Amino acid sequence: MGFMAVSVARAVAKGLTYRPLDLTARDTLAWHKTRPDAQQQNMRSGIKADREKEVLAAWHATGK
Repeated sequence: MGFMAVSVARAVAKGLTYRPLDLTARDTLAWHKTRPDAQQQNMRSGIKADREKEVLAAWHATGK
């Protein structure tokens, strides 16, 4: 849960607003395109493929 367990009610009551998701995605993509080519081509996320295989094998072994 972590940060998802924190209430934002007080912030909303004080005027916090949310940007529409499509605007956030559009602006993030526009920003990404301004980054140097090497950074655009070298994006990484998640875990390495071999570690993912280990995790999935362990999960499947539990029978879930």
